[in-house]
Amino acid sequence: QPDTLVYWRRNGIVIERAHTIRAGVLRADVRVHNATRDELDAHYECLAQNADVTEPLSASVVVKMYRKYKFTIYCVQVSYTLYHFCYFKFDSAV
Repeated sequence: QPDTLVYWRRNGIVIERAHTIRAGVLRADVRVHNATRDELDAHYECLAQNADVTEPLSASVVVKMYRKYKFTIYCVQVSYTLYHFCYFKFDSAV
């Protein structure tokens, strides 16, 4: 089984790497609390890759702000086949 990497980038810079939550499942979360205007147009990208894939699989979001929100971005890679999913949770206004 090839080594698998799952990680998050913000504006091209790696900010979080995955950790194992159970055999064959990696998880990487990014949480932004008390978001400020510095987050406006921030580009968050979750990437997953292993030695068998030359280009990583990715999912991304660009932050647009109209009100204050606390949001959490999750990315989970399941098994070593690089099946992964990302989802974004926005809590009510702060």
